[in-house]
Amino acid sequence: MLNRWLFVCLKFLLGASKKSLRNLLSVVCSYRQSWINDGYWYKIVVPYAKISANYCLQDLKKPTSYHFKKKLFLKEYVVYDFDIAIHQMKADGIALVFFMGLGDYVMATPAIHEIRKKTKGVPLHAYVSDSLDIHNSPLVADLLRKNPNIDQVFTYRGKDHFLWKHYDYTDVFNLVPKNFIVAPVLYPFNAQVRHRNHALFETFSLPRPTKWLLPLLDLPEKNNENVLSFLNRIKNAFIQSKSIGVIFLQLDTRSNQYSYPDTDQLIESLCEKGYLIVSVSKNNSKHPACMTLDISNFPIWDSICLLKSMKTQFQDKLFLVAVSSVFWSVSAAFQIPALGIHHFCSKDMHNYWYPNIFVIAPTENPVIPYDKIFLANVSDYILNPRGQCDFLPSYISQCFLEFIEKIKENPVLLKCS
Repeated sequence: MLNRWLFVCLKFLLGASKKSLRNLLSVVCSYRQSWINDGYWYKIVVPYAKISANYCLQDLKKPTSYHFKKKLFLKEYVVYDFDIAIHQMKADGIALVFFMGLGDYVMATPAIHEIRKKTKGVPLHAYVSDSLDIHNSPLVADLLRKNPNIDQVFTYRGKDHFLWKHYDYTDVFNLVPKNFIVAPVLYPFNAQVRHRNHALFETFSLPRPTKWLLPLLDLPEKNNENVLSFLNRIKNAFIQSKSIGVIFLQLDTRSNQYSYPDTDQLIESLCEKGYLIVSVSKNNSKHPACMTLDISNFPIWDSICLLKSMKTQFQDKLFLVAVSSVFWSVSAAFQIPALGIHHFCSKDMHNYWYPNIFVIAPTENPVIPYDKIFLANVSDYILNPRGQCDFLPSYISQCFLEFIEKIKENPVLLKCS
């Protein structure tokens, strides 16, 4: 044991720069946690640090734990190996634990698909927190029930924590069948992460994607009456208003509790430019070319089916305008041209960005192509008391027109490569 500690210290002294000092404590603690854990189907790592605590744990003689319960330090994450869990530990099934938003789940669907392929024949259950909080939407359970890769979906009593990866999911341990692997869906998210897909594939020891992986949404062949009824209303409104296109509009989000304050003015501006607006955000617009979808009475799955049907109906006349939310990833799944409104400063915006999205943002991003960012001047937005950017309606409208011109001149900008 002492020799292993000396190895960590020697590695630090020989290869570390001053910038690694901040990581040292986390690495040593991570090493300690890895050494004392009682199962080798997972390992704790410190990605993107100069020193990695990515130690092989297969030298442990007899793993006894099927649950990942460890507390993770700030820079630590976990990597799972379900091959070991299934073939060596003889686990009877896998329980994936979710505490995330709808958009996070939609982005995770390619990884879930690959997990299913890797664990074929083994029961794959999902456990979703029933708490509506800053990190979790209980509606994720509704979407998981539509995912053919998941055998059963359950909810548990989750409790929020200011650090997302410390979310309290202990209630799951009272619910899972005996000898099931319990694996919370965790992943790093920071400026060094190329995309959420890459981080998720690393967490579950899947081959790293070499190209953009679009979200996978298994939609029914026929829509229900709820979706068909609203779709017919949209068709009729489009004809009556003699619109040149349709904009699906969302201007509020759960995760950072943001609601755009000038929704009515923006709707009026876009309608006057000849577009029919289908808004899922509350508004008081009386414009005849504006329709409001009350999502409190319209299930999220129906909203997704409606958007897909709108894409089929209107083809290249359909556009999305939305703050960073679930519809960013949904638009990518259906390849709908989107104008994203990034209402806060963030260095990791590219973690949840897709090539079909052009972004209005207050800061540049080194990963997102420059021709896909509308970089706002300080005169183009007002900082609200929470430090969020309320972009002027006139500026958003101007960016939308420029966005339309860009994709008309060069449609290849929307392609995933």
